[in-house]
Amino acid sequence: PAADGPCGRETFPREKPDTAQLLRDAAGLK
Repeated sequence: PAADGPCGRETFPREKPDTAQLLRDAAGLK
């Protein structure tokens, strides 16, 4: 699961990319 590293990117399920999407939206809106 932690193939990417201690970043915790693989920790989250690929089926729920809500966190990534929210982060990207926040960065864009910011």
